[in-house]
Amino acid sequence: MSSRLCSRVLFTSLCMPFSFLAQDTASGDSSPRTQYFPNTTDGIHLEMVFNYNLPNPSPESGVVDMVWGSNWATQPKDVYNTSYIPYSVDNYTNSVAWYQANHPDWLEYLCDEKTLAFEFGATTLAPLNFASSEVRAYQWAEWVDAPLAQGFGGIAVDTMDLTNDWQRCGHFDKSGAWVQQYTGQSDDPVFRHDVLEWESLTYAHVHQYSPNATMQVNVSYQFGQPRDANL
Repeated sequence: MSSRLCSRVLFTSLCMPFSFLAQDTASGDSSPRTQYFPNTTDGIHLEMVFNYNLPNPSPESGVVDMVWGSNWATQPKDVYNTSYIPYSVDNYTNSVAWYQANHPDWLEYLCDEKTLAFEFGATTLAPLNFASSEVRAYQWAEWVDAPLAQGFGGIAVDTMDLTNDWQRCGHFDKSGAWVQQYTGQSDDPVFRHDVLEWESLTYAHVHQYSPNATMQVNVSYQFGQPRDANL
């Protein structure tokens, strides 16, 4: 895990309660969803970011209030578990080769129209065109609805960024024609719009699926981007 990704996870764990309220206010939802989380108004409480290295989650009971990216939906009973989802890549469902064979139009490329727009140097993680309605529908079915049906309290969205740091540029359509979406530059208003649209639509989908489900986003304030986009 890169140092940048580590810092973003730390930011999430420190500032998560604010992000819940901010999203509720922005969406017009008048009923804050923080009431679904453990009561942490008394004493010092602990949130765990991941627990995938634990062979058994039982030691968390009475110690950890919440696990942001948990491998267990309902264990222990006194821990609030949310399911991990990377919005722009597939890091646990299908391989790059699977997408190339089955949904090549879902893959995102650099402006050379040849190189996949891999993130964090990980060439095993398929970079997905999250602006595609088909991709979103797949993500919602596999990465949102499925874990919520298993009993997870919500989803934990990772690596969200308002800047096009991985130089995404476009994709090929079903006929094999190139479709340019972005400039490939870090500061790209179209990219920023697509990120915020994905967040807004996924947030609405989560709450449509379950009135009690929550969505937490690992994102830091980006001073080089518009204030409204950061809120």
